[in-house]
Amino acid sequence: LGERLGLPVYIENDSRAMMFAEKNFGVVKDEKNVLFLNLGRGIGVGTMFDGKLYYGKTGFAGEFGHIPLFDNELMCHCGKKGCIETEISGSAVCRKLVERIYNHEASVLSKKVWNGNMITIEDIIEAAKLEDPLCIELVTQAGGELGHQLAGLINLLNPDRIIIGGRMSEIAPYYFLQPVKLAVHKYSLRLMTQQLSIVPSRLGGDAGVIGACLIARKKMIWNKLSIFKR
Repeated sequence: LGERLGLPVYIENDSRAMMFAEKNFGVVKDEKNVLFLNLGRGIGVGTMFDGKLYYGKTGFAGEFGHIPLFDNELMCHCGKKGCIETEISGSAVCRKLVERIYNHEASVLSKKVWNGNMITIEDIIEAAKLEDPLCIELVTQAGGELGHQLAGLINLLNPDRIIIGGRMSEIAPYYFLQPVKLAVHKYSLRLMTQQLSIVPSRLGGDAGVIGACLIARKKMIWNKLSIFKR
């Protein structure tokens, strides 16, 4: 792309870009160790340690959704079985909804499912706004299970703040974010959560593109400074 456009081109992970956006224009204040959970069809984590984005050895750090913690024999799109994404992600909630409707449970989305149409995260969000009991049950379960698994990361990394972003963060807090927090406090050590804050993203759906622009600008400025140093 760089050769064809004649412009500098950079590639960045979406969750990490969202983390960087929140660091500069979002809910991060003076916190140095922050996790950004990107909850969409899958689950990714953008991590910041000591005020800097963490990439890992080969640049792929943050694949929280692909930790194989469930003995469910469900195939993840990564090719492994039992990944966290198979039970908690937006795609998992959509799959469970369809299964429950096929089992003759009622929902405002029943007609759409029986007509063979694909269910999306947006459908789940809108149905929850309409107080659909089945959708509310499923997103509440997902929030509780997310908090359960997140407790392990908290015990391991002891972050200052956790930001919940991505499409699923748009679900009403009392249906999703509150179950996350309750499970976190249930399963993580009190020493780890006394000063921990869990908050929704301030930038919402704009976080990714804002972060990408900021990272590209940072890299271009750094490259120019490197040329001058030579």
